[in-house]
Amino acid sequence: MLDLSWCPKLEKIQWPAIVVKELNVTECRSLQQITYDTEGRTLSIQHGACMRLCYVQYGFKTKPVREIDVRLINNVGFFSLDSMADVEVMITNCIVWSKVKRPVEILWECGLFSIYFPGQEVPFWFMYKINGPTITLNVSSNHQIRGLNVCVVYTLSDIVNWLQDPIEVKVHNKSEHFVWPYRPRCYGVPEADGYIVWLCYFGLEVLLEKGDEVEVSFEMKVEGQIKDCGAHLLYYEEVKEIKQYCDTLLCC
Repeated sequence: MLDLSWCPKLEKIQWPAIVVKELNVTECRSLQQITYDTEGRTLSIQHGACMRLCYVQYGFKTKPVREIDVRLINNVGFFSLDSMADVEVMITNCIVWSKVKRPVEILWECGLFSIYFPGQEVPFWFMYKINGPTITLNVSSNHQIRGLNVCVVYTLSDIVNWLQDPIEVKVHNKSEHFVWPYRPRCYGVPEADGYIVWLCYFGLEVLLEKGDEVEVSFEMKVEGQIKDCGAHLLYYEEVKEIKQYCDTLLCC
């Protein structure tokens, strides 16, 4: 184990071409990123209380929406989010043990993209919406699948332990008997009597086939409530069309 904990001036780590079982950078409050040389890696990282850590290569990355190329956001189907650049939301980050109100940002982990913002309803461009935690849909037989966007509108009790992962989503391909569960380690905390909208993009082009039946379900792991949920299958042919539609609405 390599212990670099409690180094207040440490800002970046460029890991050399060696393998170490464990790296401890706990309480390195200026640390912003950890990257690796071609053959270097660590099997485990302790990074609690690294309040500014926003990037661990192969691990996770967070970045404010205002700093992201809008084309990237559109490519994962997060349309019409330009207006969120100046919106702030309370984010609990269980990865680095922080709870801070900050501008809306994108989270990447486990190959998935997530975003949280204050809101009361599933975005208008979602094809499937329902009151409750579960929704079922079918993959088109006419188009090539690119991915799946899921959405949930939820609230949390004000007594929730903020270091817990409060919500889980499961994408169940009922045709192929495959389940992909995900519990994000960062999540939005609603204001009093308010709700949070969570959008999550699954790149499922290799896991979903034409005609498959898919069930998306959300479950609260702590005291809270799911108001609505939604799902939207993203096809290669559709991305440009939805972007043009959103632009038209914003200009009206």
